[in-house]
Amino acid sequence: MRRLTLWILGSSIVLATGLFQLKHQVVRMEDELLRIIHEINEEKKHLHILEAEWGHVSNPTYLQKLVEKHLPGWQPLQPTQLRPLKGIPFRERPLSIPESLFRVLPGGIN
Repeated sequence: MRRLTLWILGSSIVLATGLFQLKHQVVRMEDELLRIIHEINEEKKHLHILEAEWGHVSNPTYLQKLVEKHLPGWQPLQPTQLRPLKGIPFRERPLSIPESLFRVLPGGIN
């Protein structure tokens, strides 16, 4: 009988300690969850602000006013100014590097 009582008492202490630690771990996790939810809501607020700003700065009327103010005389690109990639002349060979660039160091560049 005495052994059973000690075993029950020991088991109760171990279980109580485990439950106590579990409770505090759950409380910490709940606090972290609330913090993360708060951060997400703040980021959503910032996103809404950025979307509103983007809507304003990408507005064609606003862009036209900026162009008139900062680029006087600017005209939109005409279709005749566009060329296919094959129509662009490329160099036949790569640029040659002047020999003087290799004489910067006494032994040259290895």
